[in-house]
Amino acid sequence: MQQKRRILFLALGFLCLTAAAALQYRNFRDDLRAGQSAQAIVRDLKQSVFESAQVPSSARAEPSADDAHRLQSEFAGILSIPCIGLELPVYAEYSRDALSLAPCRQYGTAREGNLVIAGHNFQQHFAPLGRLHPGDTLTFTETDGTVYSYTVCAVATLSPGQTELVFGCAHSLVLYTCNYSGNARLCIFCDLSAPG
Repeated sequence: MQQKRRILFLALGFLCLTAAAALQYRNFRDDLRAGQSAQAIVRDLKQSVFESAQVPSSARAEPSADDAHRLQSEFAGILSIPCIGLELPVYAEYSRDALSLAPCRQYGTAREGNLVIAGHNFQQHFAPLGRLHPGDTLTFTETDGTVYSYTVCAVATLSPGQTELVFGCAHSLVLYTCNYSGNARLCIFCDLSAPG
């Protein structure tokens, strides 16, 4: 009887380890896919929107003009944080599906000075935000080409229920993501340093 129990516990342990490995692999694959997707979107935004703005409309190919219009309506712009090596597109509207591909504008605008951007804690997305410190700089480039420069002024860990500290705060830009266990939010509060 004891031998059967031992075999049962070994089998259950093996199943748990296999399930954990499968989950880890899925998370790694999703993270990699999200990073590849984000980089492809940044490339498309740069080619179709920013570069086409410099080409006279008579010289533009019609499909790229359509692509540029679609991208301009679908995305708010590009977030660039050189000190941690991030350059990410930002969807104009928040949705769970969009969030799995790139960060999303959840509230406000850069122009109004109350922009809130949410992102998954994928290594390819917002997980590196934890390496930011007050004084670090970043930019947000809208799809019309307007560049906003920001300086990190505070880094905080908040509970999920402390949304009043994120939405409608006095800072020009807030970036946030959940921690690995999902029970807290890492928030980066930034102030506008100079309009582009």
